[in-house]
Amino acid sequence: MANHFTHRLGREDAGLRLDGLIAKLCADWSRAQIKRSIEAGDVEVDGLVVKKASQRLDVGQTIQWQRPELIDPEAPGPEAIAFGILYEDAHIYVIDKPSGLVVHPGAGHATGTLVNGLLARDAEIAKVGAPDRPGIVHRLDAETSGLMIVAREQSAYERLLEMFSTHAILRQYWAICHAPRLAESGRLDTPYGRHPTQRIKYSSRFEAPKRAITDFELLSRNAQGYALVTCRLETGRTHQVRVHLSDNPICQYSVRQFIEIV
Repeated sequence: MANHFTHRLGREDAGLRLDGLIAKLCADWSRAQIKRSIEAGDVEVDGLVVKKASQRLDVGQTIQWQRPELIDPEAPGPEAIAFGILYEDAHIYVIDKPSGLVVHPGAGHATGTLVNGLLARDAEIAKVGAPDRPGIVHRLDAETSGLMIVAREQSAYERLLEMFSTHAILRQYWAICHAPRLAESGRLDTPYGRHPTQRIKYSSRFEAPKRAITDFELLSRNAQGYALVTCRLETGRTHQVRVHLSDNPICQYSVRQFIEIV
């Protein structure tokens, strides 16, 4: 379970990095786990979310950390998990991930994930990539169904990461939403970040350092205004399609069903 941790900096803490201070106080967490938690927005300094692990701290500042459940990087084990495999060779799998399946262990989902199922099918994947998410080069939300590429060996893992970072792989989603006034096509180019008051949510309606870009095309629409839309991502922010559609005043997101085409 997540738990709240608070620390007010004394003189001995002055000048420390944010991740260094947390590592000093929480020896059961690795620096990699701490960095990941900071970048996820779990840490506040004097009431403001800080996502830079290297930020230097000063006397009198207060650190608040909403610690997620600690997952041992070596913990994922094989489990019988149902999912489809549409293609496989010596280097990759193409997975048909069903809606409702979490991709890898994390806060609140230590077991029962796609990674656990992959390890049951192919134990060698444990040697590929990050130990807590072996083989995983991109993710889909738990509620999202669709295709995922999984690396079976390290060279494929590194090449796929490079391709995703340079946008060499097309990511396309189909979504159903209530959009009686949505144009035939267009581009949503907005700021993107965590909601300023609802920290577990993301928003495109407030100023943020990052941007999100989604190109959409209307495929069909019925008399009640429900539309089938295809969305192509130029950026890959967390929950980007869902947030862009729900934040758009002329396109109210309604049905939680997406299909990704890689």
